[in-house]
Amino acid sequence: MSPLEVWEAIMEQFQVNARAVLKFTKKVPGVRQLPIDSQIMMVQQAMYPIVLLTYSLDYDLVTGDYNYFSLSHDEEAYIQSYFTPFKMLVQTFHILGNIVQRLKVDDIESAFLCGLCLLSQSNDTDDYQEALVAALTVYCERKALVGKDRVGLLLLRLCEMLRCNQIHLKAIINIQMNSSEYYNVQMPQLFQETFLNT
Repeated sequence: MSPLEVWEAIMEQFQVNARAVLKFTKKVPGVRQLPIDSQIMMVQQAMYPIVLLTYSLDYDLVTGDYNYFSLSHDEEAYIQSYFTPFKMLVQTFHILGNIVQRLKVDDIESAFLCGLCLLSQSNDTDDYQEALVAALTVYCERKALVGKDRVGLLLLRLCEMLRCNQIHLKAIINIQMNSSEYYNVQMPQLFQETFLNT
C-alpha cells in the first residue's frame, strides 16, 4: 500500500467511527438540550476516548492483542511505518485495554462510561451526569458488584480515557505540523474540526 492509500484507509475508518459516536451522542440524556456549540465541543473532546473504549472491549490480556480501529495487522504496520507519530497510539490501546479487561467492564458499563466521558466535557450537564452515575450504581448493585465501590473504580477510568485523548491529539498535531515529512496528506474538514479545532 502507498502512503496515500494508507491515509485514505485511516480517514475511511475515522468516518465510520465518527458516525457511530454521533449516533451514540444523540442518545445520551441531556446532550440534545444543550446549545449546538456545546454539543460539538463535547463530541470533539470525547471522540477518541469513546472509540478507544469501544475497541478496548476486544483487548486480549494474555497476548496483548488489540483491535486497531478494525484495521488489519498489515494496515496497522503500514500506518506506523508511514505515519510514525501514530506509533504512540499503541500505548493507549494497552492502557485502556488492560483497565477494561482487568475490571471486566461489560458492554453496559462501557456505554455508561462513554456517556459520562461525553457529558464531562460540559459544565452544564451536572444533573445528567449524576443521573447516569445513579443508574450505573443501580446496574452494578443488581449485578452484585458492590455498587458504589464498583462505580468508583469505573469513574476513575475517565481520567485515563482523557489522558489517552491527549496522546492521540499529540500524534495528530505532529503529523499536521510536519506534513511535508508525511507525504503532505490532507486532513478532511470533519477530521480537522473533530480533533484540531477544539
